[in-house]
Amino acid sequence: MAIVNWGRLFPEAARKAAARQTYAIENRGSVMTNGGPHEYVLKYYPRSDVEKLDALPFAELATGHSENDNALKARTTLLMILLAVLPLGVVALHGSLRMSVSDMTYDGALIGLGLLLLIGTVVESAALKINFTKMDVDWENAIREFFDNDTRNKMFGIRHCMLEFRRFIKWRRYMGYVLFGVASLIAIQLALLAGSVFFWWNGWTSGAWSIAEAAFSLFAIALLIGYLGRYSFLRWYYTDWRDPTLQLCVMLAEENRNTIAALRRVTVQ
Repeated sequence: MAIVNWGRLFPEAARKAAARQTYAIENRGSVMTNGGPHEYVLKYYPRSDVEKLDALPFAELATGHSENDNALKARTTLLMILLAVLPLGVVALHGSLRMSVSDMTYDGALIGLGLLLLIGTVVESAALKINFTKMDVDWENAIREFFDNDTRNKMFGIRHCMLEFRRFIKWRRYMGYVLFGVASLIAIQLALLAGSVFFWWNGWTSGAWSIAEAAFSLFAIALLIGYLGRYSFLRWYYTDWRDPTLQLCVMLAEENRNTIAALRRVTVQ
């Protein structure tokens, strides 16, 4: 949503910008209009055996907005951030935390927190895979649509394919940022943990970590690295090779071959 209504401030620029919607198509024989760009309709024959023209408004064919995956993106990213900061947090606060609760309660809380993180990682990893699997099915269905014999299905198949393509591109870009950011967090955390061990080993800091604290920190880091690997694999497996150009060109070539073959049959007759 624009913060400033530039169209009202600059009406001439608004007209030029709106003209992009119909660039190179407004004078085509299949395009009819009663006014502005939002009133354009596309005339077409539903099938080769139908003589009556049908029509679709441009607004119905516009790609529009792809499905919102922000909730899943936020959950998976938050989980990785938690896995990245909790071990260092436990190391930094182990003295003050132990003073407030008993050792058994403290160690039990760490074990319980570790189990919750493990369950959360498994659940979110499964949710991510299910989401990508559904997107993959939608992608395949869209491609089947635009290879259909019905012209309307072809057009809506192209629209659906563009929507799914946009989702895959958004996911790929977002996951790339997350992988870089979390990998940087892991590197920083390992450096800080190594520094903490060094200071403690040389007696420059007081207190020693318990076995539960050390085990929890190592477990969380291992879980994060494993989840990061899974995240990277899903990004590669589901978002690579997503470009509908080849399929659309094949569809156009098929249409061209069928049209030329039909014209040749008529000419021969």
